[in-house]
Amino acid sequence: NGGSNDWESGLILPDLPFPVAYNTKVEIKCRDSFERVSGSGDYYCSGGRNYYQVPVQDHLKCLLKASVREMCYLPKVDFGGSDVSGDPRENVASLEACINICKTVSGCKAFSFHEGSNRCWLKSVLFTTETSGYATNSEAVSGSINMDCIYGSCEAGSYMTAHGCMKCPDGQYSVAGATYCTDYTVERRESCFLPKVDFGGSDVAGNPRENVANLDMCIKACREDASCKAAVYDEDSKRCWFKSVTFTTSTSGYRTDSEVVTGSINMDCIYRSCDAGSYNSKHGCMECDAGSTSTAGAWECTKCDAGTYSTKGAAECTVCAAGTFSNVVGATECTQCSAGSYSAEAATACTKCSAGTVSADKGATECTKCAAGTFIGTEGGTECTQCSAGSYSAEAATACTKCSAGTVSADKGATECTKCAAGTFIGIEGGTECTQCTAGSYSAEAATACTKCSAGTVSAEKGATECTKCAAGTFIGIEGGTECTQCSAGSYSAEA
Repeated sequence: NGGSNDWESGLILPDLPFPVAYNTKVEIKCRDSFERVSGSGDYYCSGGRNYYQVPVQDHLKCLLKASVREMCYLPKVDFGGSDVSGDPRENVASLEACINICKTVSGCKAFSFHEGSNRCWLKSVLFTTETSGYATNSEAVSGSINMDCIYGSCEAGSYMTAHGCMKCPDGQYSVAGATYCTDYTVERRESCFLPKVDFGGSDVAGNPRENVANLDMCIKACREDASCKAAVYDEDSKRCWFKSVTFTTSTSGYRTDSEVVTGSINMDCIYRSCDAGSYNSKHGCMECDAGSTSTAGAWECTKCDAGTYSTKGAAECTVCAAGTFSNVVGATECTQCSAGSYSAEAATACTKCSAGTVSADKGATECTKCAAGTFIGTEGGTECTQCSAGSYSAEAATACTKCSAGTVSADKGATECTKCAAGTFIGIEGGTECTQCTAGSYSAEAATACTKCSAGTVSAEKGATECTKCAAGTFIGIEGGTECTQCSAGSYSAEA
């Protein structure tokens, strides 16, 4: 769906459908420059442009931004020759279909398309206004496109046009991948200029240049010489020395407080832009220190937020992994959570394990529930304790529960209590052993007390589960009897 934001977090889908082949690269617009994008793979935005390249998986449908196509399209421009075998392609429904054909055909660098006849001519070279056969206001074609204009990325100091990469004009600079150049200001020049700094050697042939009116003219002249990387200028003598290297404080012959020259300047400082993870300085691109990052073209690095960290020269801060944390701005590494605590990703602090849970080792990503039969009653625990005999617990217990009367647990670590068997009992909570009923009494299962045998019945042994009726000719007239008595001569009895 063109223009929707519901595909991958951080991406904005453009509005022009454009099918692409498996495992090719296409450009997708980012919601914010240099934003790290989550989803199926790690995607990053390139410096300076609103587009970047990602590998297309077979389950993705990628789209091409219409405004990019329009910037690259040259209406009624044609150029003869340099045809790819098989030209022209017939019955090509649209300009987008012609783009797709060129993209999937090996060796296709550009194409011309005629809307009226639906023909597409694939070209093996990138064309410019100087290309043989280049013609404007052509009636033969609707227009032409260089594929690099859509999918390519120019170096810092140049910019993308419909005719390919073009060097920035004098007095302008660009970041890598730019579609335009920016005027360099007096403030930029002054920020790059090092007064009274000189360095010997690394001279470009023809030094010194004489009668150079001012520093800006020295810069301009150096800019026009491909071998000139830095310039040294003396205002009094109007001399300009071209240098073949970008200098630093470690460059051979580097010296400060020179009385020989007015000062020196690195061309990269003015015209180019440092990559993400470094920053522009008078001595060229300098890597960001660990704990900080930068976007392309930055003049300073930004410290990482708490919950993230970076190594030296990193283009972006990395979130702390689950089980670690950083609680300061500008962290160079994340610290493992101590035993008894845990953390999720990007944590600024670790969280103590709640009662009933523990983490035994450093770097836990979650706490583990205490198993049934164990417990812990405090936060920040590292080990669960077994329940004592006479008690039990379920999973994640903060305390053990005493066995109720009529039940027992004989060993440590019980997950439940056992009912006293028939013929035994226990009358208190927290018991570890059931007691046999005495002779003359009995009990059912889970008894909290034994019951005396009623008159006419007896139990002769301990642990009786029921009482026995007195046989005919015998009797017992009291409760709790253990033996029946025979009837005397002259009397009788039936069974109880």
